[in-house]
Amino acid sequence: MELLLVHESEVVEAGHPRRVELTISAVALGDLALLLADTPLGTEMQVQGFLAPARKDSVKVKLHLQQARRIAGSMGRDPLVG
Repeated sequence: MELLLVHESEVVEAGHPRRVELTISAVALGDLALLLADTPLGTEMQVQGFLAPARKDSVKVKLHLQQARRIAGSMGRDPLVG
């Protein structure tokens, strides 16, 4: 299953606050893909995985999800695991 994940956060870098906003391509396979298939758009999640080239010899990266769970209070109540 191909996904687009949106990340928003604020961090301190060199003593200054920095707003981070990005969208990253992701992929989930197997049982995790089945669990994610009916997750509503906009659901806040915590994910874990690894970065790999989007294609062989590509400079673009894709996040390969290995675990995912819904954050409490987000749309949908059942936790997801991989």
